[in-house]
Amino acid sequence: MIAVLISLGTTLQAQTGAYRTSDRQVQTLLSRIENRTNTFKSQVDRALDNSNIDGTRQEDNINSLVGNFENATNTLKDNFSARRSSGTDVQEVLQRAAFINSFMRNNRMSTTAQSTWTQIRTDLNTLASYYRVTANWTIVT
Repeated sequence: MIAVLISLGTTLQAQTGAYRTSDRQVQTLLSRIENRTNTFKSQVDRALDNSNIDGTRQEDNINSLVGNFENATNTLKDNFSARRSSGTDVQEVLQRAAFINSFMRNNRMSTTAQSTWTQIRTDLNTLASYYRVTANWTIVT
């Protein structure tokens, strides 16, 4: 019986030990990231449609970057809901975000898209601190 209790305690600690804040705070942050990502995706799409790269492969590549980021955030949120989220999930989100960050630094986008990206980046830095991982915003190409 003691072994079962110790095992159960270790399992619960592993599920909640991935981050250092309350479940509610992580859930709120993940929801905010999801909402801002949806807004950002629309803003980027609109900005690209009004740019000189509309209809080009470069536009497709940018849309893929944003889509990959969105997929990684969805995976993290799903794993969090299933109590399986980990620092690895967060690292994947941050890696995808770093590519978008590089694009945003090197290209003129709408003021609203830039502002939304800044908010997402702030949220991602908070997420990284919750999961005790480092956000590296520099992509070496």
